[in-house]
Amino acid sequence: MVMTTALVDAGTWTLDTARTAVSFSGRANALAPTFRAAFGSVTGTVEIADSARLSVDVDVTSITTGNRTWDELLRRLDPFDAAHCPLATYRGSADLSGGESAQITGDLELRGVLEPVSLAARVSASGNEVMVTATGQVDRRLFGVRCDLPGVGRFVPSVMRLEISATAVRLG
Repeated sequence: MVMTTALVDAGTWTLDTARTAVSFSGRANALAPTFRAAFGSVTGTVEIADSARLSVDVDVTSITTGNRTWDELLRRLDPFDAAHCPLATYRGSADLSGGESAQITGDLELRGVLEPVSLAARVSASGNEVMVTATGQVDRRLFGVRCDLPGVGRFVPSVMRLEISATAVRLG
């Protein structure tokens, strides 16, 4: 997330939960449909100083695919182990050296497993808002996210595209 302090005042900005989404998608193979899911409950902050820091907390029980059958199946399978690890977190930072795009270097914690995940980001500012779109690849197997129901694994890819689309507003 790159921006100069001329574009945005230094300080802490909070994610607007109504305009922030975390989603993932992918295809298990060329013949499989694209698997998509999003989380409805996302909170966090963007901190602007000499660098920019992005903190995102996701309630994994808020997952939805838009398909009731898949949603019920995911609740039964509980691939995120929500009973023990109800939150997924991402903490990352990027240089503020100018421009609107950069690489966020950070860590994703999911199912109690912490792994480095880099995201390509675009950042823009307008008035009292900062908009961040960050995308990258996540291998669910590194976090122990499994789909052990016979036949289901064929439709859920191992490597997925993670997208964070966030609007943050100034605190205070």
